[in-house]
Amino acid sequence: MTDVLGERRLWPRGLPCPDLKAISFTPDGGELATEMESGTRRNRQLYETLPTTYKATMTCDRIETVIFMSFYKEVAGAEFEIDVHSPFALVPSLTRHRAQFLSLPDVTEAGAATWKVSMTLWLAEVTVPDFDTLAFLAAYGSESGAMINRFDVLANDELADHMGAA
Repeated sequence: MTDVLGERRLWPRGLPCPDLKAISFTPDGGELATEMESGTRRNRQLYETLPTTYKATMTCDRIETVIFMSFYKEVAGAEFEIDVHSPFALVPSLTRHRAQFLSLPDVTEAGAATWKVSMTLWLAEVTVPDFDTLAFLAAYGSESGAMINRFDVLANDELADHMGAA
């Protein structure tokens, strides 16, 4: 992802990661419905993974707040890259997403030398587990997520490398 000058815009190092764990999200519909002259309307999928709107918060000290506001001023209206904990990941790890601010952030003083920053982020490439995976997790518990990921790595990476596939 590059801007007009060819530079990647990245979330500033040292700023806390916005908390997306216990908040609401709004997936983009991801489909375009077309009315047909005859018969039922047809839908087509617009994205392989749905862009999603998140309300997120983070707690900062005074210097982090100044850095955040400077970053916001630089990237307002443009995309940037951010590593976040996806609330839908089976194994908690940071994943890289394309992001954009959808509105002005709300910065309020939370206490002595701490600030609460609330923002609305648009994130692209957030992958939600499919129905079969979710049903498996519901039946066997969250510990089974590690087994699902290990099997996926084995089937898609290690066996393919062993068999000579690229």
